[in-house]
Amino acid sequence: MAGAAERTAVADASLPDPAPASSTGRRLRRLPLAARLGTAFVLVYLFGAAAAVSGIVNLVALKDKTDTLYQRDMRGAVAAERAQSALAGLGHAQLALTMATSTAERDTAAQQIAQALQTLDTTLAGVAHAAPDQAEALSRERASAAQLMQGYVELLRKQPLDALQFDSAVSVEGHFVAEQLARLGTQIEQARARLEKQAADTVASVSSSQARAQWITMAMLAASLAAAAVLAWLAARALLAELGGEPREAADAARRIAAGDLTGGQRLRRRGARGLLQDLAAMRDALAAMLARIQSSARQIHGASEQIAAANRDLSERTGRQLAAVDEAATSIGELRGLVEQIHVRAHESSAMASQARDAVGTGSAVVRSMRASMDAVQARSRDISEVVGVLQGIAFQTNLLALNAAVEAARAGAAGRGFAVVANEVRALAQRSAQSARDIGGLLGEATRDIEAGASLSGEVEQAMAAIEQAVVRSHTLAERLNGLAERQAAGIAVVDGAVARLDGTSRQNAELVTTVARQAEALDWQAGELAADVGRFRF
Repeated sequence: MAGAAERTAVADASLPDPAPASSTGRRLRRLPLAARLGTAFVLVYLFGAAAAVSGIVNLVALKDKTDTLYQRDMRGAVAAERAQSALAGLGHAQLALTMATSTAERDTAAQQIAQALQTLDTTLAGVAHAAPDQAEALSRERASAAQLMQGYVELLRKQPLDALQFDSAVSVEGHFVAEQLARLGTQIEQARARLEKQAADTVASVSSSQARAQWITMAMLAASLAAAAVLAWLAARALLAELGGEPREAADAARRIAAGDLTGGQRLRRRGARGLLQDLAAMRDALAAMLARIQSSARQIHGASEQIAAANRDLSERTGRQLAAVDEAATSIGELRGLVEQIHVRAHESSAMASQARDAVGTGSAVVRSMRASMDAVQARSRDISEVVGVLQGIAFQTNLLALNAAVEAARAGAAGRGFAVVANEVRALAQRSAQSARDIGGLLGEATRDIEAGASLSGEVEQAMAAIEQAVVRSHTLAERLNGLAERQAAGIAVVDGAVARLDGTSRQNAELVTTVARQAEALDWQAGELAADVGRFRF
């Protein structure tokens, strides 16, 4: 490599110093090659575009003059000739009107005059458009001719059919009409001559413009050719300056470098110049130094990849053991989670049953309170019935006394009171039976009252027991709710632990995959280091 640098330096020293470049040349050389070539092509294009624009402008001018020749001069001349023809037709129609021997002939001649006047108006409008400076005179003469012709037609309509019997005014008016038509014809002829002269002038201008456009186009093409030649020479000179020599020399140097030959040197045309060949020489030397460093680095990479592979195998074994331990922990956590879920289910069932018992106790307490209220009401009614029975006993006793008194009175009455005595005895018997029934009812009511009072006392005791049971059930329900909450928090904690263990297991597996990937990358790095060393071995430096 040092020998190649020495040969390059000797080749550079063998060349003479370049002539100092002008400031303009230096500024041009600072531009990129693409910019310089682009500028040259743009200048050539601008010359061509200028020639094309000049030609287009001349063509547009020729088109405008040709349109003027056709639209104004030619159409005006044709309109003037048609106006002269219409004017001649008007004269023939006047003569036919004068020579008519019947009313129909006169009407036909009058229609011909009217049609000729319309045709004359149309053609004169075209002449006035082409020659506006004569439009006023033509319009004035035409109006006079139309007025005289209409007066002449009206005059002849009043004349007899025999021409020998015409009034002398006919010949006078006819003379005036002829003179007016002659003046109008003179005006039309002058307009036609003027339009023909304008057409001739337009043709001459077109010819002059066409000749001038030819000379300008030829001059622009010659200038474009000269500019293209100068720019091509400048572009070739700039390209040689950029390459530092002929393109084939640069291509030969590039092929040698591509083939791996970094030992040979190439002859440089100018010492100290910065061209492609000089850059290729510098690149060759830098590439040789870089390949030497790459070769050394490839050896170091090979050694480092072997150390990475050994450390990676040890890490793979440790990761495997860690993964097994994490799997065992995950299995234990799964079993514990199952137990906690069962506890949570049982606690939830206990809470539900305690809630049902609390509802049932509440319902029973309400029923007991209602039953006690009913017992109190029955006890009160039994007292009322006892009082009524006492009243019935008193009534039966009084009835018995009344029946006894009635029997005494019936005995005093003798035979007259026997029937009344029988009734009194029956009433007395009924009173005695009523009193006995009232006493029986009173006894039964007393027993029922005592039973009701005992039931009411038992109902109070049952109500107190139900209140105590309700308090105990409420406390049981509260404890069951707390147990359910603790079971839920425990299940949530187990779930968090299970998730952490799952993430730890995923991380361990990712580490294992990364270890495998690193092992493959280390093997690939070792292989690539070998390939790199083999590629570097192809170069000679």
